[in-house]
Formats: sequence, structure tokens, C-alpha cells
Amino acid sequence: MATPAEGQETYYRIKNSPKAYITIKGANHYGITDVNYPQGAKPGQNVPLILQNDSIEKIGRWSALFLRAHTLSDEDARTYIKQKVNG
Repeated sequence: MATPAEGQETYYRIKNSPKAYITIKGANHYGITDVNYPQGAKPGQNVPLILQNDSIEKIGRWSALFLRAHTLSDEDARTYIKQKVNG
């Protein structure tokens, strides 16, 4: 499991766009799975501070926006991302 610092380091090492580093406050490493600590997974040290369904929705929304913006050249998605990330 990567730490937030390791994620940020990876982001800065990506030289070419598109790229994004989005933090989902309260989510842990398993925030995109259907349950926290799926069967067989190594338990993380960070207990999630938001509901699993909320973290799944947020991660899904940001992933979809990023893909729409950069694979479909969706200007509405790009504008939303810029407003939320820079706002």
C-alpha cells in the first residue's frame, strides 16, 4: 500500500500530461473496493473516515471526469475538474 507521499512523488515523476492527483478525504487504500479490507487483503493502518459507498462514488466520479476530459476532450469535464481542484 502506497502512502500519500508516495502517490504525490509518483504524480510529480509523470512528465507528460494528462495527469491528476486527487485526494478523497477520509478514504483509505480500500476506498474503491466493495468492502473495507476485502477477504485476503492485508489490513491497512488507516481506518476510513467516510462510508465505503461514499468513497466508491467519489473515486468513480473523479475517474470518470478525468477520462471524459482526456479521452473524449469533454470541455465540461475539464472545466469541472479545474474549478474543483483549483477553487
